[in-house]
Amino acid sequence: MEPKKKSKRTRWIILAAVAVVVVAAVVWFVNERPLAQLQQRPASAANPELDQTVTAFIGDLSAGATASGRLLPQREAHLALAIAGQVEEVYVQVGDEVQASDVLIQLESGSLQRAARSAEQSLAIQEANLAELRQGASEEEIAVAEATLDSAKASIANAQAGLTSAHSALTKAELSRDALADADVTAEANLKSAQASLSSAQAQLAALLEGADAETVEQARLNWEQAKNSLWNAQLERDAVKGRPGTPRYVSTQMEIAVANAEIAVRVAEISYLQAQEGATEEAITSARATVASAEAGVTNAQAQLDDVDDQIAQAEAAVVQAEATVAQAEAGVLQAEAAVAQAEANLAILLAGPSDEKIGIAKAQVAQARIALEDAQGNLAKATLVAPFDGVVTDVYVAVGEWANGLAVDLMDTGSLEVVLDVDEIDIGGLAVGQQAVVTLETWPDEELTGELVSIAPKARSGTEIVTYQVHLSLDTGELPIRSGMTANAELVTAKRENVILVPNRAITADRQAGKYYVNLVQGDTIVKTEVTIGLRDNKNTEITSGLQEGDKLAIGEVSEVLDFTQGPPRGMRGLGH
Repeated sequence: MEPKKKSKRTRWIILAAVAVVVVAAVVWFVNERPLAQLQQRPASAANPELDQTVTAFIGDLSAGATASGRLLPQREAHLALAIAGQVEEVYVQVGDEVQASDVLIQLESGSLQRAARSAEQSLAIQEANLAELRQGASEEEIAVAEATLDSAKASIANAQAGLTSAHSALTKAELSRDALADADVTAEANLKSAQASLSSAQAQLAALLEGADAETVEQARLNWEQAKNSLWNAQLERDAVKGRPGTPRYVSTQMEIAVANAEIAVRVAEISYLQAQEGATEEAITSARATVASAEAGVTNAQAQLDDVDDQIAQAEAAVVQAEATVAQAEAGVLQAEAAVAQAEANLAILLAGPSDEKIGIAKAQVAQARIALEDAQGNLAKATLVAPFDGVVTDVYVAVGEWANGLAVDLMDTGSLEVVLDVDEIDIGGLAVGQQAVVTLETWPDEELTGELVSIAPKARSGTEIVTYQVHLSLDTGELPIRSGMTANAELVTAKRENVILVPNRAITADRQAGKYYVNLVQGDTIVKTEVTIGLRDNKNTEITSGLQEGDKLAIGEVSEVLDFTQGPPRGMRGLGH
């Protein structure tokens, strides 16, 4: 038993010695290790995986929603035979393309043609009887006919006056349009002048910031000369427009504004030239920045004026088209009035030679009945021929040659009216509006991206489904693709846009989902600082930063390890190990 006791005692002594050594090593590490080895190291050494940086930049961003649907026609027809009969000819088959008024189905029409010819003959007989009866007329009938003739002649005068007025309006509209064309040229010149002024102001500001030298002074002088040339050009444009007959007053006003802006630009360039000679001062730099802002506003104003003139030109073109249509309508009115005079003269002549009122009435009734019978016969004959009401493609044929048919015969679809009909989730419908653009792909050609435009949104949700969806209709530019009705389509709809906002790549952002916070690794000199940011809109590449960053900030990609800073001594928890 003694040897075993000694062995256990020896083992405990060894374990105690090892423990003492370990504690001594920890104390030395905490209290004696050089602080220079424990201080925060540069970001690249602490995080060797952070070998890529990105820059926050200003840009535009859009977000969208995706939805699926089908290509469906806006216009299709189920064409039925209006009368029953034996099918004589079927001129189309499934897949045929037809034009409006093309014959599709022809029923046997021999008996109908005979009935129509008989009705024509009956009408001719009744009209001949009426002509024979018109041997004379009463004074009242003659007076009415004469009054009708006078009224028709007066209508000619009114129609001709209307035609003259329409021609005058057309001439005025054409003059206005031509004057606006000149104004458009002037507005474009003003925009170029404003852009030149902006470039000059920006160059002057840059020169002031860099400091004046001989080259800068010469550049300022040349900018002054350029501004004076722009002023002379604006004055020439103004004088030319004022001297042109029929120039709208607002065009002259715009020219005066352009001259005033050019005069300001000359004065600004002169001041910049003098300042370049004297050297940059804080006041000069502030003034130059104000000049840049003013020049930017001038460019914006000039662009707005050009856009306004373009809009007015479009309206003037529309007015010319409308005036031309009015002239055509007035010419038709003159022809119609002349025809009415001719008819009134013919009626008066007939009355002067005509029969008694009673016989004329009976004869007229018989003519009317014969005409109705002819119209009925011709209508029945026309119903034996089924024609296409619009251009399209035959999608089904329900009759065959020789069979007795009645009712549905042909289905026709207008392929030119194919549109994408989507089922959009109610979550996304609030961000959609008519006129928004969309990118559409078809399952048949998944690599072909087609352009679409939202044309309508259903006012109520679809019924019979667990998920609330709304039907959205897109027009589609298919190019040369041979699309077909019923094809599956996938669309990406733009639901929101941001312009001129700070953007960073999505991979530069890390998220704390539980806290609802977002962070980036901001590079500051040789270190990286984990910085909280707030975000806005995002797409599959970039995210909008609403606060926390500025344009040009450098960001590191990846996770930043926390590096201990021992410049003030060991952390509190580690100090306790030495005591």
